[in-house]
This record gives sequence, structure tokens and C-alpha cells, in this order.
Amino acid sequence: MEHNFQNGTLTVFLPVRIDSANAADTEAKLFDLVEDYEPNAVVMDAKDMQYICSAGLRIILNVKKKVSDTEVINASSVVYDIFKTTGFNIVLNITKVHRNRSK
Repeated sequence: MEHNFQNGTLTVFLPVRIDSANAADTEAKLFDLVEDYEPNAVVMDAKDMQYICSAGLRIILNVKKKVSDTEVINASSVVYDIFKTTGFNIVLNITKVHRNRSK
């Protein structure tokens, strides 16, 4: 899992999809990173993400329980709507990706 660690913040680049096929592997990798770095904050960059299932939402919630300063950035409109529909935008800071529409 692509990531970087700087000034106490662990930034993790989420996969294109978190679904039942890869949820367990994604969870194991995320928790290994959190345990290895012991960050003060976790930023999950969803710039490439197109889909997240309920198991993926549970993973993100569990990371938030371990590191209270956890956020998701660069969520597409589709992914943001999943977070909003499930109420995750209330318990977690989630920001949409802002694409320039220059012609």
C-alpha cells in the first residue's frame, strides 16, 4: 500500500476499490502501517478510489478508533456520496476532490 510518513502524519493512498475481495488484505496493510508508525494523524487519500463497500467503511472507522485524528481526502463525488449516505461525513472529516474544469 502506497504511503508516506512525515511530521507524525501517516498518509495512505487508498486502492481503486475496497470490496469483499480485498477488504481483509487492505485492513491488514492499514493496521500494520498504523502500528509501525504510531502516527498522530492519518490521512487517507481516496484520489483513485471508485468504490468502497461496507467492509471498507468498517476498516476506516476502526482506523479512526485507533487514531482519532483521521480524515479522508480527495473523495470523488461517488465515493463522497457513499460516505454521506452512511453518515460517515458526520464522524469523519471527508473532503471531495476538486477538479479544474479548464478548457
